Parts: sequence; structure tokens; C-alpha cells
Amino acid sequence: MKKNFVLIIVMLMTSSFFAGINIQKAGGVINSSSTLVENDVDLPVWNLMDKWVYDVQISAEQTQYFTMDFNLNINNLEFQVVEIQNNLDLYKLKMTVPQGGLYGSGNVVLDIFSLSGNIMNGKLDGFMYVKKSTLQINKCEGTIEGDTNKVLLPHFKVGFKLEPEEVVGDELVKTNFSSIKFPMNLDEIFTVSFYYLNMSINAQQPNLGQSHMYTYINEHEKKCEDWDILTVGSKEYDSLKISGVDYGTSTNIWFSQAAGNIVKIDYKNLQLGSGYLVRTFTMDLKSTTFQADSDAPKTPSKPSGGTDFLAGETGTYQTSTTDPDGNKIRYIFDWDDGTSKTYTGFVNSGEIVEVEHLWGKGGSHEVKVKARDKYGLESSWSDPLTVNVINNAPGKPSKPNGPSSGSYKDTHTYSTSSSDPDNHKIRYGWDWNGDNSVDQWTDLYNSGQTVSTSHKWSSKGTYNIKVKAQDEYGEESEWSDPLPVNIPKTSTHKSLIYQFIIKLENKYPFIEQLLKKLFT
Repeated sequence: MKKNFVLIIVMLMTSSFFAGINIQKAGGVINSSSTLVENDVDLPVWNLMDKWVYDVQISAEQTQYFTMDFNLNINNLEFQVVEIQNNLDLYKLKMTVPQGGLYGSGNVVLDIFSLSGNIMNGKLDGFMYVKKSTLQINKCEGTIEGDTNKVLLPHFKVGFKLEPEEVVGDELVKTNFSSIKFPMNLDEIFTVSFYYLNMSINAQQPNLGQSHMYTYINEHEKKCEDWDILTVGSKEYDSLKISGVDYGTSTNIWFSQAAGNIVKIDYKNLQLGSGYLVRTFTMDLKSTTFQADSDAPKTPSKPSGGTDFLAGETGTYQTSTTDPDGNKIRYIFDWDDGTSKTYTGFVNSGEIVEVEHLWGKGGSHEVKVKARDKYGLESSWSDPLTVNVINNAPGKPSKPNGPSSGSYKDTHTYSTSSSDPDNHKIRYGWDWNGDNSVDQWTDLYNSGQTVSTSHKWSSKGTYNIKVKAQDEYGEESEWSDPLPVNIPKTSTHKSLIYQFIIKLENKYPFIEQLLKKLFT
């Protein structure tokens, strides 16, 4: 049980670091519809001491040879380049999880016994060897150890080695493996060949000896599907999403040229063969020291476009700049109106971009733009373009129309209306307690439309209810004239009687009028 458990942990942490385990098969041939002048993602060049730190979560089970189910957390899984072996075309990476960073829970059921418990205070130490020219895994080895809450197995330590192999003729020979191929471009589809993974497990504590196990990775396809922006700490990473879905398995990987590595992995329903199912596997970048050898784009030109608008109108804006290295650029527009920034797609250096923006908030806004290359390096903000937006407030709503008194147990309906000089849609904010604060906002209605809203008070009193109008872009009217509403005093004893009355009315409708005469 312990060997199989460690097998899954090792396979996922090592192979998946480079988008490894995936046994989907969709058919087809290598194809790309990309017409880009340069590649969207090139092979990154790592430097000595470059480091990436990840958090990992795994939920998996085994159902074929025995029953096993576990959930595992791995915090601060670190990979650091500690040696560059140019003669062997290899990077040597130190691979560590600090003491206490590995923990979780699980259970196993065999024919003769069952066991469940927690793994605590775990750690990992090892090395990974990665081919420089492809970023494929050459070999991974190390130890995992930790504690459990079981008397018979209070501590464990297991050594492991993973080596990819392929069939050549009638023999298995050592090779290199990854599910990512460089370069990568948007809309590209590429095929990953069939591989074996040779796992060597040495259970040092408890002393269970050494064993070997093979698992395999089927030929499968990946598609570079889309660009996403992922945030790590305070830094944004433009990440190419590489995905595949087949037979209920979903694999999504986000690779960022700016991080020089994977930023996120999200696998669901991953079949590893021999009854192993990974329900979920996630791996998220926490930090990196990687920096590409590149220069930032030059500051973009001041945005050009419309400068005077009525709220609800759309403006069109243009800008451009160049990148000293000729890299592709994306532009980020800041509208200074409380809305989200606009991110363009990647375009060639020097190419003019054009974006649209819907103006809603009234006032004066300073529009600016900056450029970012695919390595994450950003220019300064451009000079601002001043845009003036006019938004006239809705008219004062009519005094609420509805009952001026009633019982605390009844729901009362009130209506009002207002008109917007710009013909914008309107929502209404009701003040039911007379304290000049909005207790309830309605949905949006057409200008001039009469709107009804219901309310029920929970205590006695006289309430000066009123209403204000707000257009769809946030401009508000003044409060309407108030309508006094009297909710009569009701004693605690009488309140209890009313509750009893309600029950009787529901059960005996024919005595409703009699009871009302007695208690109202």
C-alpha cells in the first residue's frame, strides 16, 4: 500500500511539473493554423539558481487490485537550477518540499485488513534532470519521508527513481519525456508519443525492500487553446492555455514565457492505468526568480480617439509602440472610470492597435496605455488623453403611492416613477425607515415607467418612506417627497394572539371574520 501511494505522489509531482501524465487520445495529426511571424512561446533559457515554488493538491483512488482513497497537500514544492551540464545538454534541478509541507489523509482496504489515517510532517528531497534543448525530463530521484498517526507505522521513508523509456525495436531504452513541445503557437495541435515510466521504489522505513513498476503514457494530443492572464502575488503572467478533453478526462496547463515555466495545472478524472484514478490534481505557481534576457517595450504613443461623450456612448482608441527585441506586444488600457482595464491580444512590434470602450461614469477621465511583451516586461504608461463624459441625473421620483397605514403582518405595495433626461434605464432605491439610506434597490426599468415595490414592516411605528432614482451608469436623483405610513402599536400579548389567529384562519377560514372582530 505504501509503495503504491508513493508511486502516485512521485509520478504526479515530477512528470506533471512538465505537463506529464495524460493518457487521452483524440486522433489526428500535428497541425497549426497560426500565421504568426514569431512564435508565441519559445524554448526558455534557464540560468543557474533560477527557482520556481508551487503548491499542489491531489485527490486520487485505486480500485482494481485493492481499494485506496487519499487526499494530499504539498506546500512549497521547490525546483531550483543548481547545475547546468552543457556537455550532456542537461539542467540539474534540486527538488524539495520543506518539513511539514507534505500532509493529507487516506484509507486502504485489503482482503485481510483496512487502514485509514493521516500523513503529517512530511518532506521531500531529490533531484530532477531536464534536457536543455527540449525541457524534457531525463530522470528524477529522491526520498519522501514523514509521520503518520498510526502506532504500527509512526514514520516512513521511501526512496524513488523515475526514468522515461521508449520502445526501440524489441527493447526499452532510456529517453526524455514531456507533454510540452517547443515552440508553441496559439491554435497549434501537437502529438505526444507513447512512453513508459520506469519507477524504482525503495522502502527504507519500514524495511520493505526494493521494487520496480512500469506505467505508461499513451500517445495523445494537446491544443494551444487560448491566452489567459494568471496572477501570482502582485504579478500578472500572460499564459498560453494548453488543453485536452477526452473520455471524461480534462487536462489544462498554463505555460508562461514570462515565468519560463508552467504557472498552473488543473487535471480532472485522470486515468493512470491499473485502476488508478486521479480525481483532481492542481499545481499553482507561488513565486519564481526567473527573468528573461529581454528589454521592455518602448512607451506607447498617447491614445488617440474621441474625447467628448454622453454616458452610454462608445469611443474608439488607437496606439502603438515598438519592442527593442522585436517581440510581440500586448497593450493594457486604463480608463480611469472604475471599470476593468482592457487587454489587447498580442500583436507584432510596431503594429497599431484599436480598442473600443463604453463610457458610463460621468466626469473627466485620464485614459492611458502601457505595453507588455511576452516575457512580461512592461513599458511606462503613456501620456494621458482626457475624455469628458456627460451624464444627467434622473428626475426627482414621484411621491410613493400606496397605503398610509396597515398591520405589521401585512405586505404593502407602493409605486413611483421618474424620467431620465438621457433616456437611460433607471433603478429605484427605497428608504422604508425614513433614515435617508437605501434599504432596497430594484431592477432596472425604462425611463418614465411606473414601478411597484412591496415591503413588510416588523415593528410598530410611523415611517416616512421615500425613494430615489439611479440611472444605469450610477447617476442619482434627489429623494422623493416622503409618504408617512403608520403601523399601529401592538402589545406582546396581542402579537401572540395574532400568531394564533393566523393558524386558525389557515385551518378554519369560515371563522376568519369572527376572529378579526374580536381582536382588531
